[in-house]
Amino acid sequence: MLALRGLLVAATLLATPVADPGPAAEAEAAFLLAVKRTRGPRTGDLFTLPNPYNFVSELGYDDEDFSHIPGRGLLRQHGTYHSTSWRYDKRVPLVFYGPGRVPAGRRLAAPATHQDLPATYAWLMHTLPPRDCGGRVLREAFGAAAAPPRVILTIVIDQGGRTLLAAHPGAYPHVAALMAGGTDFSNAESTALETETVPGHVGIGTGSWPGKSGTAANDFYASGLGTKQYFFTAETAHSPFWIETPTLADAWLRETHNRAIVIGQSHADRAAIGMVGHGSAYVGNAKPIVVFYDTHSGHLETNPSYYALPPYLADLDSGAYMRKFTGGTGRWMEHDIANADAVRRSPVLVELEGDAFARMIDHEPIGQDDVCDLLYVSFKSSDAVGHHYGYESEEAGAVLTAIDRQVDRLVKAVQAKAGAAHTLVVLTADHGATPLPELSGGSRLRDTDLLARINQRFRSPQPGRPAAIYATTGQIWLDRQVLAALHVTTMQVAGFVRTIKVDGKPFYRLVVL
Repeated sequence: MLALRGLLVAATLLATPVADPGPAAEAEAAFLLAVKRTRGPRTGDLFTLPNPYNFVSELGYDDEDFSHIPGRGLLRQHGTYHSTSWRYDKRVPLVFYGPGRVPAGRRLAAPATHQDLPATYAWLMHTLPPRDCGGRVLREAFGAAAAPPRVILTIVIDQGGRTLLAAHPGAYPHVAALMAGGTDFSNAESTALETETVPGHVGIGTGSWPGKSGTAANDFYASGLGTKQYFFTAETAHSPFWIETPTLADAWLRETHNRAIVIGQSHADRAAIGMVGHGSAYVGNAKPIVVFYDTHSGHLETNPSYYALPPYLADLDSGAYMRKFTGGTGRWMEHDIANADAVRRSPVLVELEGDAFARMIDHEPIGQDDVCDLLYVSFKSSDAVGHHYGYESEEAGAVLTAIDRQVDRLVKAVQAKAGAAHTLVVLTADHGATPLPELSGGSRLRDTDLLARINQRFRSPQPGRPAAIYATTGQIWLDRQVLAALHVTTMQVAGFVRTIKVDGKPFYRLVVL
């Protein structure tokens, strides 16, 4: 790394095109609607929309590293985040593919979002959508009436929004063929307030808005615990208990008396569990297969209290894949990936995940009866590499190409097992991506710095009990008792936050209660 310092080049902002944020009025309207659909007992006291290309950076998402930028060489940068209502963060592919079932080569301009998927699946399966599902049935995606599919395969490319696809147009030939061979909702969007993994995947699973599901972001401030809380840690790690509403899989397992096969896989528990749901915690249900990745051991794992982990996956070890991929050097594109966490930011884990899902397709009786099986796979290395190196990077393009190969492989495997005529494939992304500030001219505001600014302006009368407690890109949690003691209203705090500048420029566009 030190040897590369002399090769790093400074960013020239005007030389590198960045993603279009879209009209401000569009982002503002989307933000206000998302606030309405999100507000609930676990959400913050203030809701915030940064100006284009700005974001709040949590610790761990702003470490210095370097990226390979096409046409630019090596760029020193500090990573990026997402989670806003600007077009680059919210535009996602949403594609239905099924020969004989879905017309090929169509692009539909009708609005669509993740919440529409459970409603549409239920309609195809001749059942009711899950309780609290707020989506609509996307009937226009389908041709003549057909029998219910035997398998619905949902593929998510995490952080694989239109922004990533546009940045690497030649990197995904198989996904492009899938999109061309099916019906693509070209204006599909993530409509969550915080375009993150949790609301995206829980929306795909439940069809409910975050205000109903209780999952508005990856983390929230749990006032009863007095701390930041990860949404998938409750009574145990990898817990579904913060999800307040059932998924389609929860309801379908009960309705079919556990005859349906349900599988969910991602290297993040929040993606796999978010789509599948509560497992055997849902009364009457057997344990569905839910698989995620242990960044310490390099093996696949689950929460055995509620989910099943097939024993035939036990030998899969990311270390072996990494050594084979790097020829034993532990290095890829001049990056050190020789540990179980760093391999997430490379094509290594993509291959392991493809092998794991292919084994499950091979071993399980998928599509062998008239009960529709629900298969969910989320490739999350595109998110890990996008955060660390930027979606614009050659690193992100290489991971996208690796995902593309596995998408083709898994689609063909399911079609071979269940029959192409009995298989529906749906491809989407949970959210898009924000350009690297080093390229866009945007600004990072570290969450701790944001809280410090607020707490310096509104000094608590009680040591150790600040007025501002926790912040994300889209929310700020306040201690209202501290504000009352200061005779300060939340409106006054909002007014102050609205004036915050970073790099000499206004950071926020909207701040609402």
